[in-house]
Amino acid sequence: MITGDEESSILFVGTYPPRECGLATFTDDLITAMNKRFNPALKSRIIALNENPTSIYNYNNKVKYEMPATELESYVNTAKKLNKDDSIKIINIQHEFGIFGGTWGNYLVPFLQVIEKPVIVTFHSVLPNPDPTLKKTIGIIAKEAHSLIVMNKASVSVLECDYNIPASKVKFIPHGIPHTPFEPSIKAKRELGLTGKTVLSTFGLLSQNKG
Repeated sequence: MITGDEESSILFVGTYPPRECGLATFTDDLITAMNKRFNPALKSRIIALNENPTSIYNYNNKVKYEMPATELESYVNTAKKLNKDDSIKIINIQHEFGIFGGTWGNYLVPFLQVIEKPVIVTFHSVLPNPDPTLKKTIGIIAKEAHSLIVMNKASVSVLECDYNIPASKVKFIPHGIPHTPFEPSIKAKRELGLTGKTVLSTFGLLSQNKG
């Protein structure tokens, strides 16, 4: 449970390890970087999104609350609890389609309408040519959020042109990667039994539902 006896915190909402999800890995890397830069003045905490109420994960102590994505009431109840927690100064929602409940993730809307803390929403995907329901959902999220973050410049244009969201409300921050040494691929190919072969790679978690 979230308690009110902690120092100032930024609260991240999203999936989190050990749940197998690319967004969870990103969130973990993000709070690690934030803690290196701002801890102990500002601590990073997590609301971990679970698939449903029966999902069980062995989270670490950075997770202060768990929220089942499929339970609409949990979004409202969680927002009310956060409003009473003076240690939470700002909330960052890691947004990706498929992790929030409802049509196009619109269960997030009542959370934003109830929460009284400043909220920044990071969009990991921005879909062009939205249908009316998607456009309305993203429009409400943008209206309720203090600011929006996207990870590529094209997304700024899509939000402005396809969703009628002012570009002034959108901040572009490149996705980035953890600090990784760049070395010749020969050694890695040899270790993986791929010597002499061409290797194509992509970022993100591979899963069956990605085709």
